[in-house]
Amino acid sequence: MKRSQSFSQIKALNNQVKFEDFIHQSPQQIENQIKQQQFNFQQSFAIQTLICQTPLEKFINYSLGNTIIKQGFIAVKINNGSFKKSNIQLTREKLVILEDQIWNLIFNLKYLGYNLIQCNKNSLQLIKLDFFQIGKVIFLKFNDEIQGKLWYQCLRMIEEKFRNQYRKIIIKDIYFGTDFVTENEFLDWAETGDILLFQTDNYLAKLQRAITSSQFDHVGLIIRKKEHNEIMVVDVKNNIGVDFEFWKFFLKLNTQYKKINYRKLLNVDREFINSKIQEFIEKVYGQEFQLNIMKLLQQQSNGLINKGYFCSELIAKAYKYCSLLPQQKASSQYWPVTFSKQLKLLNQAELSHSMTILLDLDIKNQL
Repeated sequence: MKRSQSFSQIKALNNQVKFEDFIHQSPQQIENQIKQQQFNFQQSFAIQTLICQTPLEKFINYSLGNTIIKQGFIAVKINNGSFKKSNIQLTREKLVILEDQIWNLIFNLKYLGYNLIQCNKNSLQLIKLDFFQIGKVIFLKFNDEIQGKLWYQCLRMIEEKFRNQYRKIIIKDIYFGTDFVTENEFLDWAETGDILLFQTDNYLAKLQRAITSSQFDHVGLIIRKKEHNEIMVVDVKNNIGVDFEFWKFFLKLNTQYKKINYRKLLNVDREFINSKIQEFIEKVYGQEFQLNIMKLLQQQSNGLINKGYFCSELIAKAYKYCSLLPQQKASSQYWPVTFSKQLKLLNQAELSHSMTILLDLDIKNQL
């Protein structure tokens, strides 16, 4: 990220009180001056380091919110459930419950309105986060008063940090406990080659998810059109084949998706990816939807360009075209579930963790 001043130059603003000021000013005036200069330093440093010019810079800046500030094993109860000893992480923006060292439930304290409540006036061994606008609560029970006090102070710090910085939102139940990002954040970060995962609301899609043990049954690819600064979604539709639509029209025309998740492609040459993806889409645009038993049994690749595709096969082909996946394995062996899990890419590229996009139309209200 670019700064107009170096860190040392900014730091020089901090605690600079001239000697003559000590002679002519009262102790209170000096203290106020120091506080003002400390404030100037903090503001200058914050402004200069948060100037994000590219989608990747914006994404990286957001990812700093996942920095862990507190962690431990705590008894947790959600809503009317029972207490369960859990591994808990508190980041700068989220309360996270882990399962087998993997983020399982994520509560976004940056955007969700809640009250932090001390359940016993004489003790901090039991505290409650009351998400009052959506009727959800989380209880945290600690081993002793000291542990409870430390966690309470950290949670209070986060509560104060975001109290007036962001408008709190009222969300649908499907977003509670998920690592969601707002639609505007997604549109700021999205770049050519990033992945979208879809959960479709129909019987066949549910059956597919059950068979593959996945949350998702469909996958798409993102293209950012620089000339319009617009996001386009490339996917394969049963009745159309390989198609692409601008994001805003995609949402209007495809209302069957219950949940949409986003994964960012990282550590790649963006100019190369932009060129290769667009070149590939030009070659395959309009190709029909095709899924049959022969494809599913195929183990070895039959080349980069086919006469027909299903959704995840198309994404695998596109990634192969960009030298991000091995050429030998058949693209038909890649399913939506493949792109939702940890996927080893070539040339040090990787996909970010999966984040649910909180669509504007699913925000019930803002506080």
